[in-house]
Amino acid sequence: MTPKRVLLVEDQKESAEVFRAGLESLKRDFQVVVVSSAEDALKALENGNFDLLIADVLLPGISGLELMVRFRRINPETKVILVSGVHDNEIRKQVARSGAEAFFFKPVELADLLDAVERLFGWAESLLPPEISALKGELAAEEKPVKQIADQLSELRFNLQALSVGLINERGQILARAGALPDPEIETSLMPHLMSAFFAAGRIAAFTKSPYPDDLQVFRGKEYFLHLSSISPSYALLLVTKPLAPARMAAQAEALQKSIGRIAQELNRLEKATKPVPVSPKSESKVGDTDPHLESLLEKAETKPMSRIQTDKYWKDKEKELHSAPRLGALTYEQAVQLGLAPEDKSY
Repeated sequence: MTPKRVLLVEDQKESAEVFRAGLESLKRDFQVVVVSSAEDALKALENGNFDLLIADVLLPGISGLELMVRFRRINPETKVILVSGVHDNEIRKQVARSGAEAFFFKPVELADLLDAVERLFGWAESLLPPEISALKGELAAEEKPVKQIADQLSELRFNLQALSVGLINERGQILARAGALPDPEIETSLMPHLMSAFFAAGRIAAFTKSPYPDDLQVFRGKEYFLHLSSISPSYALLLVTKPLAPARMAAQAEALQKSIGRIAQELNRLEKATKPVPVSPKSESKVGDTDPHLESLLEKAETKPMSRIQTDKYWKDKEKELHSAPRLGALTYEQAVQLGLAPEDKSY
């Protein structure tokens, strides 16, 4: 029986050793490879496919989600367990949509991780891990509009004969995509620059007082063109095509703008469906609440404002007290003359 190849991407050496020892304790035929970065993981992939990838979602540089995409591009059967040290709801949703088999928040209970590994390889009853199961339930209400957006992207790609169409959020993350990018570096190395262009277009729209973003930026490359268009202040559409003639680009721009309007409507529906229910005024706590006993005392207290004459008199009296009363430890003029610290005043 061929041993199962497991790649563990963990930058903390102690945690990596604990996970490795745990996998070996299962008494299964494992070949565990441990690396500390996504770049090293891709190098390890050059030496052969892996049956299981265990990686952090927020790896520096290439994310765990992108790493999963690259591994499955070469071997669609690769199983994936993702972990995260950041308890963020957006991360949970991304993992649920990614297709990962299991997901854990750090610190990870070793027993739970090993149990998930056994289930994934069919050595135990196969059930969705609790975290993934819960995430699937949370996304059930969003499934319909998300599917409609994905269908629109696929339709747009077909109509424009594009290589790829992707919906991007303001963080530079591809939320939905139809077709594979011609170069994986577009999603990693190039994405920060594309987002700079997106934000610049938003600032120009705000400066010109445009009621909605209306921009299309085209970056002409030798092998493909990149078309970036804002959908809203939070979303953009990235279209990748083969090099086009000027006349074809004009027709494509018109078709793209029509599709953006429909996608914007679906995004608006999705945001409304997932918007938190407002707390009723009765149950909502007020930040400015005060002690009732203190309020009753303040009501009884004399709170009439002082007149301008009374205020001026008060501060003049304080000024006289300040100048007339010697400071603690200070010498009078007479004492300073006697000690030779000041010249004697002979003017009188």
